[in-house]
Amino acid sequence: MRWVCFGGSEQVRSPIIVSSSYDSKSNTVETSSKLVNSFSVGLPSYRSDFVPARRDNLHVTPEPTDLFRLQYSLPVNCRLAASINKFDALQLYKATTHPLAATAVAAFRNVGLQLKLDLTKFQNFSLAVEATMKPNSYHNSLHVVDVLHLMYLQTISRGPIEAMCCDPIVKLAVILSALVHDLAHPGYNNAFLIATNHDIVKQYGKVAPAESMHLAEFKRLISEPNNNFVEELSQSDRERLFHYVEQTVLATDMSKHMDYIREPVPLDPEQRLLFTLAFAMKVSDMSHNLRSFPVHNKFVDMLKEEFYQQGDRERQLELQITLGMDRDEAYADIGEFQVRFLSAFISPLLERWYSHSGQSPLVKEMQRCLLENISMWSMLSIREGLSEREDDCAELSTSQRVARKLMRRPTQAFANGYGMHTQRHDISRAIDVFKRSYASHSLRKSIDRSRLTVPHGAV
Repeated sequence: MRWVCFGGSEQVRSPIIVSSSYDSKSNTVETSSKLVNSFSVGLPSYRSDFVPARRDNLHVTPEPTDLFRLQYSLPVNCRLAASINKFDALQLYKATTHPLAATAVAAFRNVGLQLKLDLTKFQNFSLAVEATMKPNSYHNSLHVVDVLHLMYLQTISRGPIEAMCCDPIVKLAVILSALVHDLAHPGYNNAFLIATNHDIVKQYGKVAPAESMHLAEFKRLISEPNNNFVEELSQSDRERLFHYVEQTVLATDMSKHMDYIREPVPLDPEQRLLFTLAFAMKVSDMSHNLRSFPVHNKFVDMLKEEFYQQGDRERQLELQITLGMDRDEAYADIGEFQVRFLSAFISPLLERWYSHSGQSPLVKEMQRCLLENISMWSMLSIREGLSEREDDCAELSTSQRVARKLMRRPTQAFANGYGMHTQRHDISRAIDVFKRSYASHSLRKSIDRSRLTVPHGAV
């Protein structure tokens, strides 16, 4: 059996695949109500450790000196070549001691050989990045693995930036950007850091303080002699590489999210390149929303716990608790919020990316996966007030119009609390994009019917 590890011509012989729960024959994600009851979806009021404990029952061989060799023995849904809706970073975390470094080394291998860079030093650098990541509930090494995998998929065959990545400096830049984009993340968003005049703000200022800190940490790590894998590059290539990394990482600032949906594409070739690389990073940073629902749901658990911890801190400091960060919220509110957030902010982002990328097949697959997850959250939420069919009616009563506004208001409040600059008309345009653009009539009919059970399927 042959396994294509990368987008180029290089192929490696695949060994016997270790046993896992991955179904290699299935190419679809089930969205029926049966899936709703197949796993627990409720959020606990508190969970001490959202990152799963590593287990030895996968029988993965001891890690080799070269972490790239792990690609031969990992479960297929943990490998770099796994498809977007099959990859499972959480299972990878259980299967190896260094999931982030192992993924980074595999993503780097081809471009590193092409540029004749020191592979050992890059592995040292990757291990240093992994060690620098803080044990946050969400912004941890597991999130970076997930982002890095999606960024890699975007650089290879069928990916939206495949052509640009024929330039090895560009490909190295986007891989590096994904690897370091949340380096030493504090576990709080920029809005909180600014509101509390955090030490990070004091050092890096109020414009993208966390992202500026990530870049400073990146430069600190790569300056270490044992980590400096780019020292063999020419000065001009190093300068270009660092410039691309800087601009791409800064794009992950959530306050700029709507810019990528609204702003025109630059006409200048260099600015257009930077815009495209930043867009690819922006999409990659939202990676868990495009995974299979069981994986996505676990990442939402992790993200909500990090939100709750920020909300707890806001309560202690007598600040207004950011919407969606109150630990006392109901599960139905979470489901409804996910529908609004994915429809209002992620779906329009992918629409723009699909158009800008020349209708990339991979981006189309992202849209399909997003639709699956919006469908699942729709079935898990308990809607009060308007049904989807009532919302379609041209003639709405005054009470119905008020209900629509109330549904949109929390979405805009959350965006403002996260530092995202949104206008009311942005929410009005995007909040129903799911049912207007993607959902089929039969799928909507399934979503619209009244729920007879609670989300867990329990009485």
